[in-house]
Amino acid sequence: MDLIMSIIEPVKAVAEVVYGLFKADKDNQAQCQRLAGCVHALLQTLDSLKRQYDFNRPSKELQERLEAIKESLDIAEAIMRKQEARGKFKRVLKAHKIQDQLDELYVTLDDDHKQLTLLLQVEQRGATGDALRHLDEVQQGMNNTNAKASAIQDTVDNTMRTIGGMDTKLDSSQQKMDSLHGKMDRSQKSIDDLNEKMDKLFAGQPAVVPTPGPNPTPAPVVPAPQTPVVPAPQGPVAPPAASNLPKEADKLLFAIRGRFVEKVTLPVIKGLLDTLRDARVLNEEEAESVLEEQSARADRARCLVDTVRKKGQKASQKMVDALRDQDPSLAETLGL
Repeated sequence: MDLIMSIIEPVKAVAEVVYGLFKADKDNQAQCQRLAGCVHALLQTLDSLKRQYDFNRPSKELQERLEAIKESLDIAEAIMRKQEARGKFKRVLKAHKIQDQLDELYVTLDDDHKQLTLLLQVEQRGATGDALRHLDEVQQGMNNTNAKASAIQDTVDNTMRTIGGMDTKLDSSQQKMDSLHGKMDRSQKSIDDLNEKMDKLFAGQPAVVPTPGPNPTPAPVVPAPQTPVVPAPQGPVAPPAASNLPKEADKLLFAIRGRFVEKVTLPVIKGLLDTLRDARVLNEEEAESVLEEQSARADRARCLVDTVRKKGQKASQKMVDALRDQDPSLAETLGL
């Protein structure tokens, strides 16, 4: 805006004055009309310059060219003012000289106008070149960004493939673990079945020593021919009598814990869990914990006794009663 006010507007003002002087001249009409056309073209160029030029970055060449044009227009105005002030007689005398001056003015103004037009074209091409270079830089930046995005996408794809491979390996490992758990469950079932058969086998044998009563009767002595009297052989020690066991149920469970773990079968453990769950001694999670978190029969039996004992005497008594109902033979063996 400063450039417009300081250079373009003054040049345009002088050009408009000169244009008016040329149009009004009657003595050298042909030459003045030609000069008026040149100045008119110059005014159009100046108007176009005001509308399109970037005055935030004016070039030194443009400023110099505009100053030169203003000087030429000032000379043209001075000549026309001087010619206008002469009388008719002096005009006739100076006609040849004024014609030469007007011809020189036309050459100068036309040359100034052409140079201004050429300068604007060059600067416009330069601005276009700068814009194209900037566009190329932007395009290059976009290409680099696309390349980086492609590299990131490749990395993501590789990561996803790696994760997919890991998932496949995990699935394979899980299948192997499931197969191993299946084998362990089948092995445990075979062991539990074998323990159950052994328990039934031992339960079917007669007792070697009768349970002592309040007034035990000594075994009769059978005399053998020509042999001395020999007392009856003593068998294995019987389990402790009920009177020797603690009366409190929780202490009773602790006293028989070792033999219970050794002799109880898996079906009896499951039956006790069902009974204690129905009696609200154990909840679902506790009952499932006994079976699922322990794989061996003995560990399950041990976990069952310890869980019930921690709940107190009333809960322990319900387990003792349940054991008597479900496996009387084991209860008798344990002295219950």
